Amino acid sequence: GAFSFFATKNMTTGEGGMITTDDEKTARIARLMRNHGMEGRDDHLMLGYNFRMTELEAAIGLAQLEKLEEFNRKRRENSLYIYEGIQDLDWIGIQNFEPHIEHTFFWCPVYIKEDIIGMTTSEVRKKLHEMGIGTRQRYREPLYRQPLLREKSPFNRQYDINCPFEGKIVRYEDLYFPNAERYSGRLLGLPNHPAMSRTKLDRVVEAMRSL
Repeated sequence: GAFSFFATKNMTTGEGGMITTDDEKTARIARLMRNHGMEGRDDHLMLGYNFRMTELEAAIGLAQLEKLEEFNRKRRENSLYIYEGIQDLDWIGIQNFEPHIEHTFFWCPVYIKEDIIGMTTSEVRKKLHEMGIGTRQRYREPLYRQPLLREKSPFNRQYDINCPFEGKIVRYEDLYFPNAERYSGRLLGLPNHPAMSRTKLDRVVEAMRSL
């Protein structure tokens, strides 16, 4: 598993993250990578980095972890409240959630149907910003169109990138996925921070409805 603890996430240490594994070999390699590739004080066994978490960051993380369930509960509550207030708008799409899924709502996502509202998603975002409503817009292009993959340029040199799932070299420049293209750049994340009051949530709903 991989977890981000950046400041905007459901819990934070300010920056950084965590991986979890039940494989001893993977765990050993991860510990080496985070600490200059060192085992003990003198032996460098591989190329490593300074990815160590400080004790201060860990203390923040432990305090946040104790509050995580409540944070997630509030994010769910806030997001569902917003959805209830805007679900009849014909120019937005709201994801359907399977009954067995417990969404933790890192953000409160809506799909903008640009042809119905007559504005681009970026224009919708700008209008909301003018009304004092901050939003996130992700992701403007599908990942397979990112320069890293198209130009095959990790670590400042060019080489083909093998896909472990396909077991072969993947030519990312030749790919086209209709659903990814349809949704990229048309998703907005509405404010749903656990500390938001009902008054602020109502402002989000009113701003959306005013468009």
